[in-house]
Amino acid sequence: QFLSNIMKKISTKKLIIIITGLALLAAGSLFIYKKFANRNDYSEYSDGKFDYVATKTYKMGHLDIPTPWEFRHSDKKIYKGIDISHHNKVLDFDALKNLDFIYHKATEGSTIHDTKFKTRMEKFIERRIYCGAYHFFSTTSPAEKQFENFAKVVPKDLPLIPVLDIEINKGKWSKRKLNIELDKWIKLCQKHYGVKPIIYSSSDFYINYNLKQHGCKFWSGDVNYKPKVECIIHQKKIIPVKGMAGKVDYNEASQLPLNPKAKFK
Repeated sequence: QFLSNIMKKISTKKLIIIITGLALLAAGSLFIYKKFANRNDYSEYSDGKFDYVATKTYKMGHLDIPTPWEFRHSDKKIYKGIDISHHNKVLDFDALKNLDFIYHKATEGSTIHDTKFKTRMEKFIERRIYCGAYHFFSTTSPAEKQFENFAKVVPKDLPLIPVLDIEINKGKWSKRKLNIELDKWIKLCQKHYGVKPIIYSSSDFYINYNLKQHGCKFWSGDVNYKPKVECIIHQKKIIPVKGMAGKVDYNEASQLPLNPKAKFK
């Protein structure tokens, strides 16, 4: 009734002015957000050595991939790669030799195995493609069980070191519990494979859960955005890649995370 009485007192002309003003305010707020959100400043996790430089395109074999930025690590080479799972269909394994690296999902949680992992790894290695495995971490089962699942299917001598993918907290663990469980997985990985895994996550998840404390190299999953955290690999785009059906996760790396126990170097 109160709102009804107010509306009766406001003329149609005034109402149009108010609505127009609110629309302009919303549009202005959206413009400011897009302009300044994800701007090129650095988080507390950066040591100042990590940087990007603007570019229009990045050459990748048969493709010109439009990207708003690229790595700038003095004169280091940029390595091009993809990460895939059984959901992604391989059309031509030989075409994938144009890539510098491929990561394939091996396991998830304490029971799930990727059905394509083993056979594809064999084909990648036959073609001397630098390949590695990642585990999708679940917050619904103990870390020990999850690592046991991973170690059953992932050999110690793959060309690239393991990756621990932690993106969501489905089990709603506290920060303390999540990091305790991650620490268990990481220590088991270091003992079994001789190296700490790379942590894959978004910058926001990495910062919110303080994943820096584990001392692992970081793989940024910030697709289409500049990472807020220094990383060695960045998942930049989801695009078509020669040899694959449909679009896949395209990554750029400042270094190849080589496994010292690799089958080939």
